[in-house]
Amino acid sequence: MAHIYEYKPPHKLTALHIRRGLHPMNVHQDVVNRITIPPTEDRDASFQYSAEKLTTSAITQIYHYMIEGGLDYGLLTTGETIVFLKIDWEDPETLFYHVAEPKAEALAHPEHSDLCTAVAQYLAFTLIALNSLEGQHGQEERQNAMGILDT
Repeated sequence: MAHIYEYKPPHKLTALHIRRGLHPMNVHQDVVNRITIPPTEDRDASFQYSAEKLTTSAITQIYHYMIEGGLDYGLLTTGETIVFLKIDWEDPETLFYHVAEPKAEALAHPEHSDLCTAVAQYLAFTLIALNSLEGQHGQEERQNAMGILDT
């Protein structure tokens, strides 16, 4: 298997949720064990909180599958937005990501719109993932990674 793939409906996880909710963070500290929840009257802070919670929930599910499967790559898509994911097995607590919005990117770069399409981005990502299959991560490495991760 080259990578894990997860689909979430765009009415449940919007592009705005992903853009606002996905940023460098310590998920356990900043989301799971968050000390305060913003009041609903503070609409911006409340939306930020919801975006972080929804996005990290979806990403965590895929991350878990990647660790269990010993895979370097995974992706989350809503059909409108794609989040490409990569684990560095030297530091499995760090998950790298790239957010792509193919439609907006194609419109922003009409001279290279063919390279911005979802198909082109999936193809490039899959080729990179296939190239990484040489260094499979065995059961011991996966168990070591699971042992150091907060659960």
